[in-house]
Amino acid sequence: PSAPPEPVTTPAGRTDPAPAEGGARPAARSLALSDVLPWLWLSGAAVPALWHGIGYLRFRDHVRRWGRPVTDPAAVDMLEALRAELGIAAPGELVECPGVAGPMMTGLLRPTILLPAGGVDGEALWFILRHELTHFRRRDIGYKLLLLCAALVHWFNPLVHQVARQAARDLELACDNRVVAGASPVQRRTYARTLLAALETASASTTSLSTPWQGGS
Repeated sequence: PSAPPEPVTTPAGRTDPAPAEGGARPAARSLALSDVLPWLWLSGAAVPALWHGIGYLRFRDHVRRWGRPVTDPAAVDMLEALRAELGIAAPGELVECPGVAGPMMTGLLRPTILLPAGGVDGEALWFILRHELTHFRRRDIGYKLLLLCAALVHWFNPLVHQVARQAARDLELACDNRVVAGASPVQRRTYARTLLAALETASASTTSLSTPWQGGS
């Protein structure tokens, strides 16, 4: 049998292991940037996605726990009349819930209109219901979901986040314009006052997949 190969001594005096039989050394694999980038992107997208998901589930649980259907006949009749006027056949609920950030609609397929505790007076309620049902008719929550997905995929690009925020404001402006189309100057002023009042009191709970009653501000 042949003798084992002698260790190789480097010029600096360091002794390296002898090369494997045949002269080939095992190649050392370095961590390339292409190996790191997919995991970096995934972690950057997963963290905000998890944050939005948990926030939505907590908001939904809050509404299920504390929300109560509105039973006022005038409010229910107003909702039904506006649904018929706008041609919305999907069932919808009108729910009063403490702790929500003002009137809003949530639900991709089944719209639920949330009102803050204490209710809303008649004229303001008409504008609120028309505004939120217009959002549903335009499928704005679905568009907001697409905007959220785009922001998650491109989490590293601030330009995409700016475009998504502007697009969400444009959705509100388009909805406002649709609501006041054909309205009288007095009705337009009432609508503006209702929006301003909502901005002054907006706080508490909300979710990304909703249309808070704050207009295109």
